[in-house]
Amino acid sequence: MSHYKTLFSDAPKYLSGEQQNDFIKELNHIYLDNMKRVRDDLEWFINKFDYRYADEPWKNSKDALLRSMLKTNSLI
Repeated sequence: MSHYKTLFSDAPKYLSGEQQNDFIKELNHIYLDNMKRVRDDLEWFINKFDYRYADEPWKNSKDALLRSMLKTNSLI
């Protein structure tokens, strides 16, 4: 999240007008998509400990807990 904050706050220094609006719109889109992906992976990770999902594949969730902590604590 620190990278998002830096890009968002520094955008006015380097861009103006429509370029800045387009950049912020795309930045927000990328940020939200990535956070949704991490959320969905974490949700599946949690579901895997429910007996109903025991035989389902892990998909991309084996490291979801670690990735979630790293992302929300701005470590990556």
